[in-house]
Order: sequence, then structure tokens, then C-alpha cells
Amino acid sequence: MRIPADAVLDAPSADGTTVVGTLASSEALTSGAAAWTSRAAMPTGRRATAVQVVNPRAYVIGGEITGTGGAFTRNESYDPVADALRTEAALSPGRHGATSTVIGGRVCLVGGGTGGTSLSTLTTVFSPPA
Repeated sequence: MRIPADAVLDAPSADGTTVVGTLASSEALTSGAAAWTSRAAMPTGRRATAVQVVNPRAYVIGGEITGTGGAFTRNESYDPVADALRTEAALSPGRHGATSTVIGGRVCLVGGGTGGTSLSTLTTVFSPPA
């Protein structure tokens, strides 16, 4: 099953109201809907993640742990049909603020911070399980 083309998944982002500026919540919006709908919470609150969809799952990779810029190694995927998350292969090294794209069904993660103000020139490729 595919994530509907008109659905939007809002992954964790800083909202300025939490203690360390990270969230574990996720929400979905379908075109024509009047409001966002709460979905399963992420096991790990974070911000500055990379998010890509490789059907039927949305992958939330890396991010910042705290306001001090600690890089996160977690890689979790969301199944919209089951409204459930699972842990995937960890990112090494952890990064936040990286850019990403999907090429040939694989998630390519480029650059990002490795902690504090340290930046990375690494490119990591993640092949989701079939």
C-alpha cells in the first residue's frame, strides 16, 4: 500500500515550547481536510531530521538530540496503514540537518552536522528492507 499522494506527514520539529526544543509527535494532513490528525508518536524526540518516503514507509533519519546540537544516529520508519513506527539500521555517524533524496528506492543522505558546529561531507546510502 502507498502513502496517498495528497497526504503530508509532519515529522518532529522544534516548536519552541518543549524543554530542549525537540518533539516526538507526528501528524498527518490529507488535502481537503480541515485539520491535522495526530498519528503514532516517535519513540525518540528530535529535530532537524531528514525525512524521505520509500513506499509504503516514511523514514525519519538522524536529527538533533538537544538544543546543544548533539547528532542522533536513530533511523525510524513510519507505516501509515498500521500507524506504527519501527527502528531501522542506525546512521553512522549521527547527523542533523542533512539533506536527503531517494534514488532507485534507496535513501541518500548528504552532509549535515555531526555535533555542535561540526559539519560533515559524508554521503550515506540506506537501502530499506523489501
